[in-house]
Formats: sequence, C-alpha cells, structure tokens
Amino acid sequence: MRHFHWRVGVVATLVLGLTAPLAAVVRSVGPSGRYATIQEAVDVSVAAGGGYNDIRIEQGTYRENVVVPAAFSRGILDLRGGWDSSFRNRSHDPAVTVVDGGESGRTFVLQPSGGRLEVNGLTITRGLARYFDDGRPADFPNGGGVYIQPSGDARVFLVNNHIRDNQVSGAGYGYATGGGVGGYLDTAAELHLVRNRIRDNRVDSPEASATGGGVSVATDGTGRLVIEGNRIEENVAHATDEQTTGAGFYLQLGGEIRATVHRNLVASNRGTRDRGDGGHVGVGGALWISRGSAVRLDARRNRWLDNSSSGGVIAGNQVSLINAGTETVFFTDSLIAASSIGGLGATAEEMSELHITNLTVADNSEYGVSLTSLAGATLTFVNSIVVGNNPIRSLFGSPAIVASLIGVDPRFRDATGGDYRLQSDSPAIDGGTNPLVPAERLAPVDLDGHPRVVGSAVDQGAYEHDGGGPGGGGTPCSIFSPGGPPTERLCLCFSDPGLREFRCRLWDPNFGLEARIPLPFEIGRPFAVEWIVWPQGSIDGLTLTVDLPPGVKGLSGESPWTTELTGKPGELAADKLPIVVYEARDAYLLKTRIEAPAAGPNEEPVDLVLEIALEAALVPNPKRE
Repeated sequence: MRHFHWRVGVVATLVLGLTAPLAAVVRSVGPSGRYATIQEAVDVSVAAGGGYNDIRIEQGTYRENVVVPAAFSRGILDLRGGWDSSFRNRSHDPAVTVVDGGESGRTFVLQPSGGRLEVNGLTITRGLARYFDDGRPADFPNGGGVYIQPSGDARVFLVNNHIRDNQVSGAGYGYATGGGVGGYLDTAAELHLVRNRIRDNRVDSPEASATGGGVSVATDGTGRLVIEGNRIEENVAHATDEQTTGAGFYLQLGGEIRATVHRNLVASNRGTRDRGDGGHVGVGGALWISRGSAVRLDARRNRWLDNSSSGGVIAGNQVSLINAGTETVFFTDSLIAASSIGGLGATAEEMSELHITNLTVADNSEYGVSLTSLAGATLTFVNSIVVGNNPIRSLFGSPAIVASLIGVDPRFRDATGGDYRLQSDSPAIDGGTNPLVPAERLAPVDLDGHPRVVGSAVDQGAYEHDGGGPGGGGTPCSIFSPGGPPTERLCLCFSDPGLREFRCRLWDPNFGLEARIPLPFEIGRPFAVEWIVWPQGSIDGLTLTVDLPPGVKGLSGESPWTTELTGKPGELAADKLPIVVYEARDAYLLKTRIEAPAAGPNEEPVDLVLEIALEAALVPNPKRE
C-alpha cells in the first residue's frame, strides 16, 4: 500500500504588508450606494490618510475619468466591480461593471506614492491619451485605458479586468504607446498585471514610431513588474512612416527591475503602416533590456499566435527579445506559432547572457528563429523544436544550439487545428538534455503546467508528452514515504498577492487533485473550498476525508467532512465544502485523506494525506459607509 504524508507549507498573504488585521472601511459606489461616482469614493479614501479602503462598485456603467493621485501614500485601496445593490454579493465578470472614459481622457490614471492599490473586475473602455494643443494642459500619448506611474514603494495591481477599445494618438507630439495600458516604474514601486483581458486597443502615430498597442511599460527602477495570466488580443499599433513595435505588448526594461512574464496568451495583434521603407518588430511582444542595466527577466509558459503585420518593407516577427544588460535572462517553455510573419528574433549583446529553452516555433511564414550573439555574449538555444517556417533559422555570431529538433517533423497531434502537443511516436520525446547550468533553465513544468521530465530525459519543445492532467503552473515539492527517501512529485500552489483564489494541486500517475480556496476570506463570512479530481488511467474515483482545523467549522455540521468523487478518465469531478472561519489564528491547516481501492489484482490502493498550511492576515467583517 502506498502511504505518503504530504505537507505543503504555503504563505498566502491576504492583506499585503501587514502583520496584523486591518479593519476595512467599505465605500459603496452606485445607484444604491453612498457615492454616485468612483472618483468621489477615491477622494474620500485618499483623504482618510491610510487604513484599508474597500471601494465596492455596483454593477452598471460609470462615465468618468478616475484619478488616484500621489496623495495616496499608505494603506490599502481596493476598487472592485461586480457588486449587487446590497453590496454583499459580487459577480467576478468584468462585463457587468463598465467604466467608460468617453474619449475625453484616460479612463484611469493611477499614481500612488505608497501603499497598495488594486483595480479588479472592471471593463475599462473608451479612454484616450493624446497631446492636446487646443489650450488645455499638455498631456502625452501613453496609456489610453489605464496610465500607471507609481512612486516610492507603491504596489499597483490590475487583476481580472477587461481593458478594451482604448486608444492613444501621437498627433502633434511624436510617438504613441500603451493603447490599453501604459506604465512607467522608476523607483522601488511594483506593477502587477494579472488575469486581464486586453483587447481591441490601438495606438496611432502619424509622425513617429508606434509601440505597445495593448500594453507598454518602461522601467528604470529597483521594483518589480509582473505580467501573468493575461489575454492580449487583437490590439493594433499603427504608424504612418515609422516603425511599429510590440502591437501586443512592449517592455523597455532598465534599472534593476525584477520582471516576470508568465502564462500569457498574445494573439492576433497587428502592426500596420501606411508607407515608408521601415517595418515591424516584435508584433506580438517586444522585450528589450537596456544597455548596462541589471534587469532580471524571467519569461516562461507564454503563447504567441497569429500576430501579423501589413505595410512597410520588413514584415517583422512575433517576438523580439534583446538582452543588453548585465543579468541573465531566461525565456522558456513557450509556443510561437501560426503567423504570416517571422517567429522569434533574439539578441544577446556584449557581455549579457540569454538562455532560451524548450520552445516550439512552428508554422511562421517568414523565418522561425533568428539568433544573434555579439562579442562576449552568451546565447543558448536548448531543447527546442523549429519546424514549418521559411527559412528554418538564421544565425549571427556564435549562439549555442543544443539538443534541438530543427527541420524534422516532430509529429504534432494536430498542428492545423492549433494543437502542438506531441504524439506518442514523436522523435522529440526524451530528445532533450536534462543537466542544464544554471538549473533555472530547465523549468519544473511545461507550457500546460505538467511535470517537465516524464521519461528518461526532458522532451523537446514547449510540451512534455503525457505530463498529467490539465495545466496550471507551480513549483516542485516532496512526498515523504515512511521509511524511505523523499520522492519528487509536483505540487502546484498559487499565492500571488494579486490573485483572488489560492490553488493547490497534486499529481499522481492515476489522478490529479486540486483544492481551490477563495481569497481573501473574512471572519464570520461563509465560503467554500472546492475539490476537483481528474481521474486518469485505471482510477475512476476517490474518497476525500477532510479534517478542519481549530478556528474553522463546516456549515453542514459533518466532522470530518467526507465526499466521493467519481468520473470517467479525463473527465472532471468536483464537490464543495462550505466552511466559515470563526476565530483569528496565525495559521490554518486543512488535512485531507485521499483514498481509492486497488483498480486491479496487480495494482495498489491509493492512500495519501495532503496537508495545506495557510498562514494569513485575515480581513475581519468590515464597517460600512
């Protein structure tokens, strides 16, 4: 019998930067609320001078241009849409709460000088950034939907918003950038863009270059930039005569910033030009690190699909990656495919290091990869697949190409249907190399979030064959078997402070299991822990027995709580455990026993214990305005 004891210690900070709970002040906005406009509630919150300000925005449409000024310097300010007229129940669908800038200026301007600011669950639309030359105060063309320029140690989070139909015009000024979102970080400030849909935004530049149709962020500070889990689609960068760069997103990274670009879909963005001899660069994404900077960039598990260009002499590529800095850059486990332009253009300048690992670059009408390694630089291209492009590749300098499948049919499942995973007879299976130095170049999971090394060696390309159930992302942890050594397995736990849900996953050869816990939870307010099972192989069901920790009780009265989850292999089975936290504690431990009978005479029964340790600063029931 397998009997493993699995403890997952996870810090899930619900109210960031605090060691003790803060009393939240709810400020209700809308026809049923105290404030008619979002700006009124923001102004009152800023004047309060700190604390936890929870601005709850009722479902509906708000025609205004919202500014969070530098006077907001400490505490927490949350702007969350989707609330009903009672302000107790909330929809997480951004479509039900619309903030319309009316093309009279940016829809949001966020310039805090400290504290934590979050905008969550809104549709942000019809913003306009331009240079006004008609007597109004001069503006500049950056950030049509949202312009973000935090200072000091401010932390800004844009989470689960739909940012669409915003524009930037460079007329009378020059360049235009950041149609949906524009930002600048030059201090220790942080910017987190998480799980947003950024679509149908546009930058127009009749006189100079056009960059960042969807997103544009420049940095010259020591803080942090996170771009994770977003869908950046169908944005346009248009220039009359000059170059377009990053119609999807454009990052000009300088200073000592820490940047992560993870799990984004960047698709069907377009660079367009009217005339001229120039062209387009990084139509899907341009990630450029400034010369001499100490930027640490980690870009993993992204998908670039069907980004295109028109006009100009140079069609360009889907992704442009340049490291001219002094730190090592990692670009891994990603798909660049199905476009009418080139795939990847990557350059390592002077003494920089750029490590590219486990890519699939396929079916781009122009070249697949163009690698440039200048004198003194290190550029490696490892464990990757390059196929179906024209030509296959071009090399300049001395990039190192290792264990990659180039110009050989990798036997994708259904490339014409967009599925670039591997068939069971693919020559890419076990075709990669495991011992990579530094170790970070071989990620623990593939593009789907499955365990990265399944067979004798890592597979080539973005996907590991037969890596497990549905993907998600995560980090490795250990199972300790009594009397035996630890066995490496995969535990996938999300606790990013910008997210509203904690997830912990484990994979067994016969099933996948996920626990989902909504965040933040409040003392005295019921919520549900959702358990989801993906049966695999011969297992068709599991029994879960959950022991609740002190300070937590189940609403059903059952203790311990037990459920049976059954389903056909490959299908989902789920159940919810409604609970309430009634006592503040430093940590809560959910202990779950997972059992299943032996599936056959030569099989062993399942008997696992999963412990999820949550440490959190709780949000008490707020007082209301």
